[in-house]
Amino acid sequence: MTEATDPAAISPEAIKAALQAEFPGWRVMRTDQLRWWALCGPLPADRYHEQDVVEADTPEALRRELRRLKQAKS
Repeated sequence: MTEATDPAAISPEAIKAALQAEFPGWRVMRTDQLRWWALCGPLPADRYHEQDVVEADTPEALRRELRRLKQAKS
């Protein structure tokens, strides 16, 4: 596996930028405990029922959950 295809070789900042580019409106962060979060808020009153926080153990799991939310909204 090359560095370009090894997820462990990609910097957290590059992963964060890629996720934010794929999911506009979501802010992505990685905590000091290595958890990944995406936040989309505060939401206006007419969207208060929508999920605005997602957390996951890995960036891949965060991406899956954000895709699921995006599909459910469509």
